[in-house]
Amino acid sequence: MAVVGLLPFIVIGITTGAVYGLAGVGLVLTYKTSGIFNFAYGAVAALAVFVFYWLHTEHGMPWPYAAALCLFVLSPREGLVLDTDDRTIRRWLTDRLSEEAMPSRKSSPIRRAPSCALGAW
Repeated sequence: MAVVGLLPFIVIGITTGAVYGLAGVGLVLTYKTSGIFNFAYGAVAALAVFVFYWLHTEHGMPWPYAAALCLFVLSPREGLVLDTDDRTIRRWLTDRLSEEAMPSRKSSPIRRAPSCALGAW
């Protein structure tokens, strides 16, 4: 009887631990691959959570539909928008740095390796 009373706490604990574990693995993976300690992916997930809450609570949408909408519609669009913004900003910075730093654009190391030159960005 005592184990049955603990079962909800065990399930909640395992779920919470899994979420924290995934967040930790994401931070370590980002840091090890780029050398930048980046919390931005948490903001991307937070937007999906807020939209899910808004759809489910404010508009009364059933949670499976709200979750599917957030996972299969919102998240891919958000990724495309952020990728497009990133490419636009990198292109603008690369052009600006190559014009200011080196007049000859053909021999510019920034032109050849923008990810190395703008690694801190």
